[in-house]
Amino acid sequence: MRIVRFTIKLLLHPHRRNFFLLLLLLTVAGCSPDSGQVTQRWYSQHQVDDGAEIFQPYCASCHGEKAQSKAGWKKADEQGHYPAPPLNGTAHAWHHDLSVLRRTIDIGGLPLGGTMPGFKGKLSDVERDSVIAYFQSFWSDDIYGKWAERFLKE
Repeated sequence: MRIVRFTIKLLLHPHRRNFFLLLLLLTVAGCSPDSGQVTQRWYSQHQVDDGAEIFQPYCASCHGEKAQSKAGWKKADEQGHYPAPPLNGTAHAWHHDLSVLRRTIDIGGLPLGGTMPGFKGKLSDVERDSVIAYFQSFWSDDIYGKWAERFLKE
């Protein structure tokens, strides 16, 4: 009851009311889910840099230099194959956990009817993770946050 009376007193006094409203606004803004906080990523900048070097010769010809794919990637070619999808967070790559992303790089898309070759034996585990770090670095904080919430639970 004391808190209610104190709050009413604050609201009735003009100078205190403005202070109280400002304090309330700042409190609510600080609780906002998108308060400008950058999501901590699982990888380092060093991995992203290494991944960029690896991605270019092995992946960019199909997935695009910045993992953006090519226009028309949702449309099948004459043989019924789809072009490589974007990996930059604008398609479905973020719907897969690290183990699925790693397996896809290792075995490729051939077992699923795709055309992507597998890279097991061509890329080390460290190189493969650096490639994933590189294309995930293009994911917005919002997309990465959704992915991390789903797959990086502790």
